[in-house]
Amino acid sequence: MKDFTIITYKQKINDKELGTIGVIGPKRMDYKKVIPLVKYVGDTLKEKFSQGGNFDDTK
Repeated sequence: MKDFTIITYKQKINDKELGTIGVIGPKRMDYKKVIPLVKYVGDTLKEKFSQGGNFDDTK
């Protein structure tokens, strides 16, 4: 495991911790792409949870 790294992003709504999302990958991954992607996914999940948690866009 010495050649791997973990990128995490904690999620909170109104000071209530929802959890943490993350990526496990090689130390030489493209951080300039991965970090914004993890943040985008985290922010998207946070937005969905704050809207009532409906993940089905057809409703």
